[in-house]
Amino acid sequence: MGRLLGILFCVLVLLVEVGCEYGASSNDAPSGRMVTSIYNYSENHIGMVTFDYSSKKFKIDDSHIAGAVSYYNPEREPMVDGREYTASTRNCCLRWLRGAPLPELRVVWNVVYDLPLFDGASSARYDRAASPLARPGSKWCSATVPVRGEPSQLKDNLVFHFLNDGTVVVTLAEGLKGAPLNITEIQAHSTASPTGLHCITEIANPWQGISEQRDNA
Repeated sequence: MGRLLGILFCVLVLLVEVGCEYGASSNDAPSGRMVTSIYNYSENHIGMVTFDYSSKKFKIDDSHIAGAVSYYNPEREPMVDGREYTASTRNCCLRWLRGAPLPELRVVWNVVYDLPLFDGASSARYDRAASPLARPGSKWCSATVPVRGEPSQLKDNLVFHFLNDGTVVVTLAEGLKGAPLNITEIQAHSTASPTGLHCITEIANPWQGISEQRDNA
């Protein structure tokens, strides 16, 4: 009987750890909560960024919110080559088993390539829950991205990097904000996508049929 209880206890511990690693939402996770940072090195604005583990079926209304970079008053930072990037940081509810093997994420975000159109009269009539298209002046994009970095008990920040050619990189960092990518990698992806393309994989409006409103949507 004692051995059976011991086995059941081990299974319970394993299930809890797997839940932490795969993003169960809780405020009292023993490993703490991950924060998220967004770095935008592109010529476009980056709207709502959501993510989940690629092993799960993605549902945008049930995904984790990484946030957005402000369209109007973004926090600008200089790079060593004189150009600027924009950044934002938010708290996120993702439970994270720090030190565990790094996962692969599916990332979904909104690219705003024409801000006047995005804010214009046609957008005032836009119904996100009814339309298969993105709001005018924007596109919805998706990428499956492995998290890069060294697993560590000290790493507590997921950093999302949006590059000018549509590439997305996700890294682990320690501290509230993390650090931008190496300038060499940024420059290697600095050529903009061809006209009319604003990400590598464009998708239909993932909010179609969903009336729920979420922060930064």
